[in-house]
Amino acid sequence: MLQDHWWPEVGGGPNHVRDLSESIEQAGHEVDVYTRALRSGGELYDSREQLGEDIDVVRRGPTTEFHNPIGRITTTLSIVPWSSLSKYDIIHTHTFLPAVSGKLASLISGTPVVLTVHGTAIPSGVGLSNSGIRNKIEREIEKVLLLRLNYNYVISVNQEHLDLLSPKHKNIEYIPNGVDIDRFQTDGKDSGYVLYLGRLAREKRVGDLISAFCEIANEHEDLELVIVGDGPERENLEQAARETPFAGRIQFKGRVPDKEIPEYYSRASVFVLPSIWEGHPLTLLEAWASKTPVVTTNVEGIREFVKHERNGYLVEPKSPDEIAEGIRFLIENQNLKEQIIEKAYSEVVQEFSWESAAQETIRVYREIIDGY
Repeated sequence: MLQDHWWPEVGGGPNHVRDLSESIEQAGHEVDVYTRALRSGGELYDSREQLGEDIDVVRRGPTTEFHNPIGRITTTLSIVPWSSLSKYDIIHTHTFLPAVSGKLASLISGTPVVLTVHGTAIPSGVGLSNSGIRNKIEREIEKVLLLRLNYNYVISVNQEHLDLLSPKHKNIEYIPNGVDIDRFQTDGKDSGYVLYLGRLAREKRVGDLISAFCEIANEHEDLELVIVGDGPERENLEQAARETPFAGRIQFKGRVPDKEIPEYYSRASVFVLPSIWEGHPLTLLEAWASKTPVVTTNVEGIREFVKHERNGYLVEPKSPDEIAEGIRFLIENQNLKEQIIEKAYSEVVQEFSWESAAQETIRVYREIIDGY
């Protein structure tokens, strides 16, 4: 597995690679993960780690802050274990810069390469950067990596991206994310807060949630907004919250230990995901597994999974008024809320397990190896 986004950076990418790798290992296969050495908050994260029973996580230098452009570019080459490529049957790389690493490694070693597309900013044009020029450059690079380079197999975590990818790739498969249902079975009781949990990045539109909360705060005087996570937009969002009349009811928790995450979900009245694009958000599955109702946006990577007033509440993107109405609807309609919770929980249990995702991924591996 090749993945440049790893702890202490948070996000769906590292969670996906971790949980999928552990499930593949549990199915009887050997997995190694290669990623970047990072510096964050004065701490160095550059030593070898272990996942599961026997999964080595190898961090390769140079050791830089995650968004350092030199670090991102140089580790495109350095994370590849060039001297030991021959021992692997498959190189599995993940969007988007590690696509370069995986493709080069495949060309040099002859080992087949699989690319998983977790989401793409190509349709929306909105990426991580606040710089218009940098964002435009990144989108052009992304188009080359996703639409012009060839891979032995491409996996998409949602079906909507198949329309974008299938004209350019012969072998393509939809394999959604999974969730560990047991992990999110807690005894937490509703504590009367609206929850956002995830990266604080431009495409997540957390500012829309802050605006929505302010619209309903007077109606529900005990309601609070809890924001869990970190990211490049945190300072801007904290400033926006301080400028509202309800600053004392908006809490920024930062990054929290993994063991605490299920409790945050289970104690929330509503989980809100206001993104303008997604791949297949793990936070959506985690909220469903926690029996927490969801308000989220009618955008790619979400709308194929969430059906309005059936297993969630859908709103248009960039619409704080609609988010506020969704929160209000779920808080004030207890019977419908319970029906939505039960439907969502039933679906996540039946359709989205890491065991199933691992088996489908292994099937792809075998198909490649048998035909190689």
